[in-house]
Amino acid sequence: MNRGTVLIAAIALSACGGGLSIKTDYNPEAAAAMRGYKTYSWATVKRDQGVTPLNRDRIISAIDAALAAKGMQKQASGGDFQVAFIATTSQQTDYTTTSDYYGYGYGRWYGAGGATTSRTTAYNWTQGTLVLDIVDGKSNEMVYRSTAEAEVDQDLSPSERQARLNAGAIRMLEKFPPK
Repeated sequence: MNRGTVLIAAIALSACGGGLSIKTDYNPEAAAAMRGYKTYSWATVKRDQGVTPLNRDRIISAIDAALAAKGMQKQASGGDFQVAFIATTSQQTDYTTTSDYYGYGYGRWYGAGGATTSRTTAYNWTQGTLVLDIVDGKSNEMVYRSTAEAEVDQDLSPSERQARLNAGAIRMLEKFPPK
């Protein structure tokens, strides 16, 4: 997938509101070193908690594409930095209560009266969390972390899942390397 396609997917998904929450953190003392990074490799850690092998491969592909768009070159090992991720899912429930008031209101000529009915509905959903860590290749210290949280939509097609992950990876790496 070329950079233009990834950018179009990101714009299209952000226009939909997607509900993607991104948080980033980095070591300010390592910012200058991060600006000099040109190569990366994947860390050899267990990184597929809570995701299928298909989604794991999609995540890796999305991160690779986002890093390539920033001019980073992937190496089998020994890059300027290493990349690792952990993906998890959890079940969430949101409750919404609505109240309707019927009757007269308070006022100079009106007495109090009426009835109130309340209705509570539950919405069950799956929250996906993706944590992306970047570790300096020389010091082996974590220098950058980005966390994304969003609702997992099980009804997406494989290409829609990849497009959503691509857009998320771009946003997760938007501030990398720090300026």
